[in-house]
Amino acid sequence: MANLGTQIFHAEWNELLKAGKIEELLAHMWKVALHCSIYSPQYRGSYLYLREMDLFLHAVGQLLSRALPNTQITDPGDLFLYAATAIYEVGGHTRVLEDVVKSFPEYQHVLLLTDMKTIPDLLVERFRELNITVIIVEGGSYINKIVQLKNLIAKYQPKCLFNFAHPYDVIVNSALTGYQVPVLFDHFANNLPCLGATRADFLHIDHSETCFHYCQKNSGVTPHWIRLTAEDHGAALLPAAAEALTCVTCAGDPSKYVGVVEFSYPQLLAALFKAGVSLCYHVGPLPEHVRDSFKNKIAALGEDPDKFQAVGPVASLNELLHRLKPDFYFDSHPVTGGKTIIEALSAGIPILLPRPRTGSQFLNRDLTFGAAITIHDLQDIDAALSRFRKEKDILARASRQIYERYYSLQMLRNEYLSILGLAS
Repeated sequence: MANLGTQIFHAEWNELLKAGKIEELLAHMWKVALHCSIYSPQYRGSYLYLREMDLFLHAVGQLLSRALPNTQITDPGDLFLYAATAIYEVGGHTRVLEDVVKSFPEYQHVLLLTDMKTIPDLLVERFRELNITVIIVEGGSYINKIVQLKNLIAKYQPKCLFNFAHPYDVIVNSALTGYQVPVLFDHFANNLPCLGATRADFLHIDHSETCFHYCQKNSGVTPHWIRLTAEDHGAALLPAAAEALTCVTCAGDPSKYVGVVEFSYPQLLAALFKAGVSLCYHVGPLPEHVRDSFKNKIAALGEDPDKFQAVGPVASLNELLHRLKPDFYFDSHPVTGGKTIIEALSAGIPILLPRPRTGSQFLNRDLTFGAAITIHDLQDIDAALSRFRKEKDILARASRQIYERYYSLQMLRNEYLSILGLAS
């Protein structure tokens, strides 16, 4: 932890805590955690924990719980309550939350958000269909939001609490303290320094086998490994591969495509186009200036930038894959994805995994259990595309078989039932 440099603030934080200056303490810790987790790319894939900050936030949470004795859960009902910083139209974070909801239709579901002003239209419709009650916690101060969260928890009396907070959210990690019902910490930010990841009062959920084994050895808590899942809409009926191939990539966070690990995203695209890909559909939010930068770099590398098509967010990646019927799906680079790979497996789409040898152990994972084609550098692309042309049917069947074996929605439900000690 000392490598992250937060130890220089510990004396100051102790003084603020002793003096009861909680608002000032939380404001400063939010900034420090935000810097460590989001604005310090050198830590990505190297450090997972903000251990000392977890101790401070646990102390703050205990202090506020004692000051608010009427916010306890005394009569838990058939309701799951989720606390998150923000939610997204595309990407794994919000989809995992939705998968939990789908797995437990017999429960009511309430979602509290600490850092959003409005809900995107795509999510309004999806959440309405899932019957999720969404409450945006408003109010300027950190303490005010924590008090609102705890009052809402007391109002709804949930059977369990789910922590889906962003890695820097001091509000959720303080508020979900001092409860007798289970508090499940979803370690979705599994390649970043993350608040909550060492809290002994949380049940720690990992969705990556690599992260699970690392947390077993290093977090100081006992994690649980729950594989990601995707709804089963059957395998897409793919046409025979042609010489010119089409492909899809998707991520809810556009920053996953920014930066360089041996090669950049535009370099990867240009190499794919040079080797015979005629069209690449990029699914998910992509700011105009980022899209234009990618296209300019593709053109500078001598390839046609119009082969790169930014689709934007979609209601369902699975439905899009069934409609487009691409020759293959490829994972985001340089920061890898998770949930979207499972969506591609469920649709029976062949998969390409860019995995540079110098990549982080947390990023160079293979969720396909060997069913995908992996490339380590751009020189591997010609051979990879040749396999997609020759073995497309075999690779498609392998994707679907891996989904059926490891990633069904029923498996997710069974794992959560076991962890929560609930009857099936």
